[in-house]
Amino acid sequence: MQILRWDPFGMVREVDRLLEGETARREGRSWIPRIDVYNDEAMLKIRAEIPGVASDDIDITVEDGALTLSGTRSFETVDQGDGYYRKELVEGVFKR
Repeated sequence: MQILRWDPFGMVREVDRLLEGETARREGRSWIPRIDVYNDEAMLKIRAEIPGVASDDIDITVEDGALTLSGTRSFETVDQGDGYYRKELVEGVFKR
């Protein structure tokens, strides 16, 4: 008799993963940087988490009162063929 492991949250994680990928495709984005927006004395400040992107590769624009951060993130190519078990590091264009 074969014993099967039951993961009660496995299906939930799978649905989340699928929906996350669909949202990225629908919005035409590979990934979206995380940001903090806060008030420091009389100034509004924004801190962004944009790992793997040089500050020179980030565009900051203000148009019609909206601030936009955009750029491209890429990683050094590592040819692992089918050796990957999981690949979560996303590269490409971002805009927020």
